[in-house]
Amino acid sequence: MQSNFDCMVMETNSNKFPRGYLSYSSLLLWEKSPAQFRDRYYLNKPAVNTPYTLFGKESHELISTMSHIPHYSVMESEICITLQGVPLKGYIDSFDPPTGAFIEYKTGINKSDGTDRWTQSTVNKWKQLPFYAMCIKEKMDMFVPKTTLVFLESAWDVKKKKVGSCELIFSKKLILTGRHVIFERTLTLEELEETKRWILRLAIEIEEDYKKCR
Repeated sequence: MQSNFDCMVMETNSNKFPRGYLSYSSLLLWEKSPAQFRDRYYLNKPAVNTPYTLFGKESHELISTMSHIPHYSVMESEICITLQGVPLKGYIDSFDPPTGAFIEYKTGINKSDGTDRWTQSTVNKWKQLPFYAMCIKEKMDMFVPKTTLVFLESAWDVKKKKVGSCELIFSKKLILTGRHVIFERTLTLEELEETKRWILRLAIEIEEDYKKCR
């Protein structure tokens, strides 16, 4: 993996992008809404934190203490690479440096119809997995086709209190239910190449837009 110093040098040496580099989340935001991307990265408006995103961050900090959840030796591992002149940075949830294997974690409540938020179909389409696999291969020349995503189910814990004839909610918070599902996905080198093309296409769009807006 790249050191923090190397990542700082990478950011300092690039003025093509508002923060000197691109991440998976920034690429995804540009693809979803250029207007929201400009607000977040050009105007430095704070990210909108929902109870779900905040809970996801809190849960990630606890995962290494959960013996029943698979994890590797390094948690929240930073990786920085430069792909054809495009600086990229990522944080891998759980990483095994000797092999290049990694695990991603996701939390979420069930959908309104009661079905799981994450399914094998969702995992198979999730671009973050080949994104990290590509970064690891570019940086360390390691490629482990089989990768893992662990879904930790969450739910609203609602406490109610009866006042007269009314039942009032006095406490509502997200909790982990204790249920988790382990998904495996086998990546191919062609998927990594497709990911590179996706990154470079969006990077060109962002760079051109940033030039106009500066």
